[in-house]
Amino acid sequence: MDAIVPPSLDDVPADLRDDLRGLQLLDDDALWAVARSRLASTQQVRLEVLLARHSAGVLTEAEEEELARLGEETDRLTLRKAQAYALLHQRGFPLPSLDEQVQQS
Repeated sequence: MDAIVPPSLDDVPADLRDDLRGLQLLDDDALWAVARSRLASTQQVRLEVLLARHSAGVLTEAEEEELARLGEETDRLTLRKAQAYALLHQRGFPLPSLDEQVQQS
C-alpha cells in the first residue's frame, strides 16, 4: 500500500497552515467529522450556478467576486479534508475508497 502523506504546508497561507496543524490536536471522532465535511448545500448550489454562468460568460463583477470567494472556501475545505484523512491514516484507520466517500456525501 502506498504511503499517504499529509499535504505540504509550505505553500499555504499562514492562517490556513495554523488551521491544518491544529487538526493534529483533534481526537479521532473530530477528525472523521472534518474528513466527511462538505460545503453547505446552499453554497454548493450557488457554486454550481456561478460556474455555469462563468462558462456562459455572463458573470457580473459581484458574481466573479462571489465565485472567487466560494472557490477559496472549497479549496480550504479540500485541504482540511485531505489533512484529516492523512492524519487518520497515520493513526491506523483504514480510509474509505473514493466511491465510499462520494456515497457519504
